[in-house]
Amino acid sequence: AVCSADALQERLAWLQKAMADLVKSGQLTGPERGDVVKSTAAKLEAVQVEIATARSQGKDKRADKLEVTAKQLQELHDAADKAKAIEPRAPADALSEVATAYRQILALRNMEARAKADNKLLSIEQARQVGQIPELQDKMRDVIAAHRGWFEDQEEVAARFAPARAAAQAAQKKAQAQQQARANANAGWSSVGGNSSKHLSRPAGGASKGRGGGGSGGAFALLGESDM
Repeated sequence: AVCSADALQERLAWLQKAMADLVKSGQLTGPERGDVVKSTAAKLEAVQVEIATARSQGKDKRADKLEVTAKQLQELHDAADKAKAIEPRAPADALSEVATAYRQILALRNMEARAKADNKLLSIEQARQVGQIPELQDKMRDVIAAHRGWFEDQEEVAARFAPARAAAQAAQKKAQAQQQARANANAGWSSVGGNSSKHLSRPAGGASKGRGGGGSGGAFALLGESDM
């Protein structure tokens, strides 16, 4: 259904108030602030043309209504233009949730890679854990979407959640280093007495047929990752 002029004005007023509240409370990032300034300037110019047209046609009531809208747009434009942009950072709880899920996915991918490199099959429990990757991806995607700004593009979202990505990658790197240290220690013990552990570490069996690379799943793209 086509909205009436009055209904459109009401919606615009609501949107302007919501945006104005964000501006006044200092909740706009740099790109959002720029978008508000640009969009309100364009809308203001269009409204001023409508006002001039309405006046020339003797439609003073319509012109008066448009004058109110123009004033609101000007106030919003000026507030955004003078506002100080906030740092593009997601809330702490959202960062924690995304980092936890991301870290779990990285660990599972690493487990798959090690099994494949060692020519081993995943155990039933390991396969079950790997099967949870799509659920973890969905969780990440939902949290990110819930905290995405009105005017944010993918790059801006990735920037806000960059601390979560960095924390997860650092934790995974540390875990891998600890794993390698334990593996080296075990290899040293198994070689004592001249007995090679080579054949013990590569039992017969086909390569893992897990989920493979898995792709980005959408959530990784939002974090600035093109692939997993």
